[in-house]
Formats: sequence, C-alpha cells, structure tokens
Amino acid sequence: MLRQFEFLRCSVCKGRLRFKPHLLSHSQGELICNECGVRYEVKDYAPDMLPPKIRQISLGIDKFNHSPHKFPLNQEDYVSSGKWISNHLGIDERSIKWGGLGFRHQLAFMLKQCSEIGLSLEEMKLVIGILASRNMSGKYKSYVADQLSASEEASGYEAYEDIMLRKEVDESIEKGDTAIIEIGSGVGRLLHQYGTCISRILSPHGSKYRRLARLLYDYRSDYEERLKLIFGIDFEWKMIRKASMWLRKSGLENLLKNQKIVQARGLATELYVDLDARLNKVVTILFSTLGNQLGESLQIKMLEKAKELASPNGIVFVSVFNRDAFDEQAESYYRSIEASVGKIAYCKNGVFLSDRGVFSVWFYDDRLRDLFKKAGMNNAEVLSGKDLQPYEEYKNYIGTEEQKEFKKRAIIATATVRNGH
Repeated sequence: MLRQFEFLRCSVCKGRLRFKPHLLSHSQGELICNECGVRYEVKDYAPDMLPPKIRQISLGIDKFNHSPHKFPLNQEDYVSSGKWISNHLGIDERSIKWGGLGFRHQLAFMLKQCSEIGLSLEEMKLVIGILASRNMSGKYKSYVADQLSASEEASGYEAYEDIMLRKEVDESIEKGDTAIIEIGSGVGRLLHQYGTCISRILSPHGSKYRRLARLLYDYRSDYEERLKLIFGIDFEWKMIRKASMWLRKSGLENLLKNQKIVQARGLATELYVDLDARLNKVVTILFSTLGNQLGESLQIKMLEKAKELASPNGIVFVSVFNRDAFDEQAESYYRSIEASVGKIAYCKNGVFLSDRGVFSVWFYDDRLRDLFKKAGMNNAEVLSGKDLQPYEEYKNYIGTEEQKEFKKRAIIATATVRNGH
C-alpha cells in the first residue's frame, strides 16, 4: 500500500522515506526519513511534506484562529504588518480598502511568530501564501474550480486552459509513459479531470462531467495504460482535503488507494522527488498560481522547480493572467469569485489584493518570457492575445466566441526540457 510514496524524498535532507501505517487504517500513518529522522504525517493518503519550521507556523495560525484572545497583539504589531505589505507587496497601505481586521490581525500575528522562530524573508513570503490559501479554501471549489458550479468568469478561463494543456498531454502520451505533476493543485481540478480519463467506472456524480465535455472527461484506454501518475502539490491542507472529497464523490477513490493519483501537502520549492527517468513529465503551473507568488525571486524559484521536476525529459506548462486584459477584466473576474477570495482591497496596476490576503500579479508576455530565461528555460514559447486561437473541436465544451473572450485573459507558456536542459 502507498508504494508510490517511494518517489518522495525528505524536505529537509532529501533522504529516503519509509512509510509507517496507522494500525487501523492504511490511508493514515507517517513517513519517516531514514537519514535525519524527520516525520511527515499522512492523512487520507496524502503526506504533509511541509518543512518542520513552516509546519510549526501553520499550526500556530490554526491555534490563533481558534482562540485569538489568547494571543494579544499591540499597535506596533499592526504597524509592522502595514509596513510589510508596503515593502513586499509593492502596494501603498494607504490605498488599500480593508473590509475588516481579519487578515490584518492574522498577518500581524504570523509575522510576529515568523520573527520569533527565525524564518527568512523568503520563508515568510511562503507562509503568507499559505495563510491566503487557507482563507479562501472554504468556497474555492464551488466558486472557482468546479465546472458544474464555478462562476462563468472562472470556469470559462479554465476551460480554455484545459484545452491548451490537453494538447500537450496528448503529445506526451503518444510518446510513451507519462506523469502529470501540478504545482499548486488546490482542490484538485486537474487531478479530477485526468482521473476520469483513466477510470472505466464513475459514480453518477462523476458521470456528469463526462456529459459536460466528453473530449476532456471520457475514459481513454491509452491514458489508462500510459498515464502512470497524476501528482498534485499544494501547501494548504484544506485544499487537499477538498480534493480528496471531490475524487471520492466522483467514484475515483480507488485511484488514491492504488496511488495512481497522489496528493502531497508541501512547498513546491522545498519538495524533492525521485521519479523514473524514463517517464515523460508534464509539469503544470495553472490558473495564475505563478502570479500568486510574492515577488520575482519566488516566481523564479517556482519555475526552476518546475524545470527540475520535468527533467530529464518533459515540458513545463504555465498559464497566467494577461496584464493587457487587467483593466477590462480584473475587477469583474474577482467580483465573480468574491465568495471565495474575499472583497477587493486593491485592484490597480496589474496587482490584486483581497481583504483575505489573496494576492495576484498579472503579467505582460515579455515579463513572463524573462522569468523563464532567469529560471534557465530559454526556449519557452509564450503565446497571448491574437497568438492564441479558438479550437472548433472543443466548441461543445466552450463555444468559439467564449474562447475568443476568455483567451484575452490568458498567457500560455510552454518550455521543453530535454536531457535536463
């Protein structure tokens, strides 16, 4: 059981791990590093691979949210959080329209805790991302990710994104055995979609997706044979739990049990794997996950990790939001998913921040191309606007006119990795 966890390595020392199952359930237990002894809890078939310091901060914010009165903060703590926003998000705090003190309260506590534990600036930025993800996780599936219920602004973009990615996966499958790795897998939209392609039988709920778009959700024998692993990485446990529930509801639990689908909680930049070098890898960073990273250095690190995961042979597929469409589409898009991300606190100059701490940057294509080069991928093909074309064969999934509208918000970049380069 859980044999494919063998490809995971310790987040601290990159050592090999052994699985110790819970006495009552093989879906629970812990992974133990043979080298340094660090332990990683496994819940519902998903290991928590966060490094110990980051895990400590995450547990701290859980305790704070449960009983904030036990962790008093002073005015200096709030001033520090305001300065942090100005210095590291590039937003003048005076221009932010806060809907309440919730996120500011959490941020002030978290920054204080980070300082006490001794986290670096880069680690602090990662932790703020975890906080934001947690604050929007409750309704993220319903309003953003699920094609049956998400807002049209979200689902339309995702549908176009799905089409572009499917073409890359098809090419990889044609060449041989393939692994799909998603950085920032959230509530498991991609895991769910490709899971339906390798499962002969779905529940009545899962069958609804096949009726929605057979070209994307239908069972395919070549996928069942050659798609060896669908691996999702996300740093928020609530997102992973939502993904597990979605997979089960659609009748895909067997794919979790036999490790055809693997989820792991972790920081992508601090997660290490040792996959079969013969596999073709399709490494994805979807739905502007790259733009949610706080600052260029983290964006480059994420792309460098994607290249590492795609090595020795594979592709890196990235979808971000197009800065050229920001003034036209940003405010209506974020209002359509307000129930998940929170109210708009700032939405100007290609930057979005909500009152729940959800942050995102929209890119010009030249900017994205430059990030790929800095991450060591000089061959990236970056397409946006008129370069992206509607696809007639998918018009029953998303109409041609809708494709034309939603592709305005898309920049799609694909880089090929061959022999590790």
